[in-house]
Amino acid sequence: MPAQSQTSTPITLVGNLALDITVFTTASPQASGPREDYPADVRIEAGGSVYNHARAHASLGVPAHIVSLYADDAEGHLLTSRLESAGIPGPFLAPLLPRNHKTVLIIDPAGDKTIHTCRASFPPIENVTNALAPALTGRRHVHIAPNPWSIPLACHLPPGAVLSADLHVGFDLEPYPGFLPRTGIVFFSGKGVPDIPARIAGYLAPGPALVICTDAGRGCHLATSSDPSAVRTFPAVSQDEPVIDSAGAGDVFAATFLHYYHAGMPLDTAVHYAHLQAGHSCTRKGLSHLHPAPVLDHLHAEYGRSYQATVRPYSRTAMS
Repeated sequence: MPAQSQTSTPITLVGNLALDITVFTTASPQASGPREDYPADVRIEAGGSVYNHARAHASLGVPAHIVSLYADDAEGHLLTSRLESAGIPGPFLAPLLPRNHKTVLIIDPAGDKTIHTCRASFPPIENVTNALAPALTGRRHVHIAPNPWSIPLACHLPPGAVLSADLHVGFDLEPYPGFLPRTGIVFFSGKGVPDIPARIAGYLAPGPALVICTDAGRGCHLATSSDPSAVRTFPAVSQDEPVIDSAGAGDVFAATFLHYYHAGMPLDTAVHYAHLQAGHSCTRKGLSHLHPAPVLDHLHAEYGRSYQATVRPYSRTAMS
């Protein structure tokens, strides 16, 4: 059945928003040296994991709902106007931050990124919960980008709601022992992880049904709770155009996978769609040129069968 004829549950995205100041350089700052000038393309847009997810869902024709915090100041008004211009409907934003989060991303000519963040302090968790918990009423699928205020909101999900999460590198879940058992699908980045199968098994143990590790150009690795030791590797999809901006590609992968997986697609098929979209996103600046669903359907129909034949058991040697 064509993917566009299936339905996917609208998703609610909970996590930090930010103003992204993205600098596309024509030379590596390390190579040029700190005192030399070099041309650059500078863009100011809305950003953060939940924004990237919302852009990916919007490209597939399914609006996503953002639940987040912001500061009600000039930067906050710029942030909300960027959300509106990106076609992201009705975000539920509580003006509880003293200032807005900002991220500076330096993208070199190879598409690799260096990230500098300026985060605001979080308000008392009770204030956040009182302000944002009502926005989760009746939601059937909630995706959380974990931070100290978003994780406690998982306790306020309606019965039967599906919960998925992106676990950021270095985020400590120890203070939140009830979070993973409540989570159905977990994503994490393999960057800097010395033993990916062990990390996957560790995340599966408390209860998630599926854990996926995104591993940049090497593709992704995943396992399910039914067979946690059987980690499979799904290769990335090669692109005809060069990589120029990898920022947000992991979020695009996760959002696209969730869309098709929850629309009833087989796991292998949903991963292929996710790699098609995430790989394409790396060949464009920003996330304004993602494939619509009919294009992904065409690409999957053309290349999906040969792609499935390349899926293999995880091998450290093959990935090195």
